[in-house]
Amino acid sequence: MTIARTVGRNALFTVVSRLAVLGVWFAVTPHVLAVLGPERFGFWSILLVLGGSLGAVDLGLGVAVTRTVARLWVEGEGRRVHSLLTRAAGLQVLVAAALGGLLVAASTHVLRIFHVPSEWAAEASAALAFAIATFVLGSAANLYFAALQGVQRMDRALLVAVPAALGLGVAIVWAMGRPQPLLVLTQVQLAYAAVTTIGFAAVLRGLTPTAAPIGSPAAGDVPLRELLVLGGWVQLNALFGLVQAHVDKVILGSLVALAPVAAYELASRITFAALLPPILFLGALLPAFAREHVGGEPERMLPLYRAALDPHFALSFGVSGALIALAPWILGAWLREPPADATFYLTALVVAQLANLLTGVSSTAARAGGVAHLETQYAVLGTVLHVALALAGLAVFGARGLLVGTVLGGVLGAAWFIARMERWFGIRHAGPAFSACVPFLGAATIAGAGAFVVARLTSPEPAQAAAWSGLVAGAAAYVALFALFLWSAHRSLWNGLLARAVRLGPS
Repeated sequence: MTIARTVGRNALFTVVSRLAVLGVWFAVTPHVLAVLGPERFGFWSILLVLGGSLGAVDLGLGVAVTRTVARLWVEGEGRRVHSLLTRAAGLQVLVAAALGGLLVAASTHVLRIFHVPSEWAAEASAALAFAIATFVLGSAANLYFAALQGVQRMDRALLVAVPAALGLGVAIVWAMGRPQPLLVLTQVQLAYAAVTTIGFAAVLRGLTPTAAPIGSPAAGDVPLRELLVLGGWVQLNALFGLVQAHVDKVILGSLVALAPVAAYELASRITFAALLPPILFLGALLPAFAREHVGGEPERMLPLYRAALDPHFALSFGVSGALIALAPWILGAWLREPPADATFYLTALVVAQLANLLTGVSSTAARAGGVAHLETQYAVLGTVLHVALALAGLAVFGARGLLVGTVLGGVLGAAWFIARMERWFGIRHAGPAFSACVPFLGAATIAGAGAFVVARLTSPEPAQAAAWSGLVAGAAAYVALFALFLWSAHRSLWNGLLARAVRLGPS
């Protein structure tokens, strides 16, 4: 199987695996809200935030495991893979348990900070403990998922992820009928974490790596220090990413008002969900880069770098252009009456996230090539530019200026990092990434303008039920115009993308 086919299929399977559980949560959330009520639902949301924040402190082991397992697997070192995973999972669970234990010990203070009423404080305290246990066990599940990405067998991960997601949905509905639904909900989440951990581990155990060359000497276990060297840089990058993800909301809430924070949060959720496919594509790309870098020379990865730009940019520009063009109708269809400035916030966040996505292939190459410190330089520069320009924009233009500063900081930081990585590859002149952007930027611009006109003609007032007709008509127009532009103006690029898509089908 070719590298392009392997990466494409694994990216597709990863997207389906992730979207399965996201789809279940999207479907059951209205019922959960109705049963729990606003207060319990709000506290449950806080539990998710606490677990997600703790999950960001994973020592970078997920990325490090994917990279190292990819190298070991192609060398036929199955025993070393399983030994490494056992030790890495043990370390991950130990760190997660230590951090989670601090939260459980401080549960009384957590309940007081979030003003949990005494009537259901006991249930909330128990739910907190189960939520932390879910985080601890889920950290191990994420490691085995990362290992399956490393061996590029996400088709097997799908066999666990989809049934587990469906079971989770059924269990959540059952939990909502129990006497203490908040507590039972967290118990169901713990059971889901256990099932996925066991399932992913069992799937990996059933796989056989490529046979090692005959006569090759037996190698010892990979030291955890090797993972932590790369993982430390990835962890640092993740912390800077966490700052950039939340700093705008902190600035808005503390220096402006809470109302704009709501519009920002809603726009952020749409942006994250819609732009998930190109992000997951990068996860499938990492093991391929790691295998190409086995010889240690950056030039070995350069053909894959060039080949990965077009499909990644097609996804990134394609989805982003549609989000920007149809923002009023997306918000109207989902929320009926969106908050003020929500359309502007959504547009600005999509542009900022697009700038970040354009660095995706470069970031993946940096991690696979063992130069994650270059990504850290980008994370530091991006954070400084983000905060400085956001505050400057806020001071000059108000709340909207903050978003303008965020976008400008993101674009400048991304341009620097892409140029820096291409110098590492040995490219000294006009880089392939900037050249690859041009056709997709043109396609997104033309398709977006056409889609906006069609949506406006179909539904002049993008609110309530009328927004759906404009959204559907605009989306259809966007897809047709995006494809038509590439087919007519960039025929070779179109043929290449189409050929890659066809190769993803059954053999």
